[in-house]
Amino acid sequence: LLFVSQIGEGGGKAKDGDGWISKLTTDGKFLKNKWVTGFDSPKGLRSHDGILWVADIDSVVSIKIATGAIIQKIAIPGATFLNDLAIAPDGSIYVSDMLKSRNIIDICVNRRDLPPAIYGFASGCGQRTCVIWGRSCQFAP
Repeated sequence: LLFVSQIGEGGGKAKDGDGWISKLTTDGKFLKNKWVTGFDSPKGLRSHDGILWVADIDSVVSIKIATGAIIQKIAIPGATFLNDLAIAPDGSIYVSDMLKSRNIIDICVNRRDLPPAIYGFASGCGQRTCVIWGRSCQFAP
């Protein structure tokens, strides 16, 4: 399955509840356009152990993939533009807040010792990488 975040009519920063997540087949056909609704401006998506994690402006939402039911909405105090998510091999979840100086939050252990101004995450070639406004840094394996 593929999941696509749809920010809705209000744009990327609007807290208007008109965003949603679409569910597609791996060849790009919609299974359900508005699979889970009620988001403000959902952006980054990651799945782990049957749960889809969604960054949504100032909160992170977990969804049970099998049912589409929202499990939990985790408010991130002071967040203004949560953008991307990464999940470490141990299951720790990181989210970037690209408009704040406090930009990486480990939802599980509240770790904040990674570089500021992180825009997003990527992985490949056996390494995890964070993108810092056009530069990149490597996570320790």
